[in-house]
Amino acid sequence: MGCIGDALETYGSLSESVTEEVTYKTEVKIRNNTDKELSSQTLIIAVGSVVKEKFSDWKVDLNNPKVHIFIDVLKTVCCVSIVHNYQKYRKFNLMELSAHHCSEISPPEGRVELKPDETHDEERPESSNQSDDKTETRVSPIE
Repeated sequence: MGCIGDALETYGSLSESVTEEVTYKTEVKIRNNTDKELSSQTLIIAVGSVVKEKFSDWKVDLNNPKVHIFIDVLKTVCCVSIVHNYQKYRKFNLMELSAHHCSEISPPEGRVELKPDETHDEERPESSNQSDDKTETRVSPIE
């Protein structure tokens, strides 16, 4: 567990200026590893003991942590990531981040908005062979 302690010390030295209470969550993923003694639970307990030793004031928060500690075991390789504000930035998913950002702002003025015709396929007469995919174009003025 020396590598986890080293990573935490590096993170701690980078974030010494943080005065607010630090909460953390540990997530473990083990893939293609056949070691029967290695489990997610044993790694979570080991990380918790290292965190308690290095930063006794950190508290566990599973719902809204400030710091995420990721342990990924791939065959015989262990990867450690320490991420700040992982939930705040929508798990660094650009689609989620942009969707959340776009829902908070209104569309800019002067954009063309296309709106489909209000009639539904069931209400159209069957004798019409033409495609009635009409769209109404509305342009808002730029002021």
